[in-house]
This record gives sequence, C-alpha cells and structure tokens, in this order.
Amino acid sequence: MSYMPETTPKPIAEYQGDTYCCDLKAVSEAIRLSGRPMMPGQYLFHGGKWPAEYKYGAMFETTRPLSTTLCPNIAMGVPQWHDRAYRNNAIELFVLRVSEPHSKVFSLTVKI
Repeated sequence: MSYMPETTPKPIAEYQGDTYCCDLKAVSEAIRLSGRPMMPGQYLFHGGKWPAEYKYGAMFETTRPLSTTLCPNIAMGVPQWHDRAYRNNAIELFVLRVSEPHSKVFSLTVKI
C-alpha cells in the first residue's frame, strides 16, 4: 500500500513491538489519521486464541486495534514468536473477510 506514510507513527510502532504495553487510544488515533480503508472482499489473517465468551465461528467485535496480515503463515508465526501460543496453551488462525469496511487499516512495510 503505497499510500501509507514513509515512517510508521510512533504509537503504531510501539504496538507492533508489544501489543500489551502501549497506549491503545493513541494507536487507534494514529490509525484513524494515517490509515486507509480496506476493500470489501479482502481476506485477512490473525493468529491467536479465540475469545472464550464466543462460540467458534461466531461474529465478534473488538474495540482495540487488531493486528492482522495478508499471509496465514505469518499470522500463525507471530503468536509463537511472542510466546503467546505457549502462555495461552493454544494457537488458532482467524480468517477474516472484510464485508463492509467501517474502520481504517495501517499497513506496515515489509523489510526484506
């Protein structure tokens, strides 16, 4: 997404480093200001643990930023790298399909 700023806003960079030790309001505001809307029909992937209060496959809404990727392999690797899969004793792949985008996204640049 070439429409993203050349440098990642500080709150988003902090969130990328540790999703639990950052100011989520600042992250949301940075996404609102510099993010772009998703296209309907786009698929995204998130690796993690399904919220216990929801049935598997049910729709749910989150009020915090949700880190996703376009690649399922990356989505499954992130929780392992951050040790979350071990702490949660689970790792699950969320497959998300954008139907009617109401939120913006911030796409991070892949550094090769």
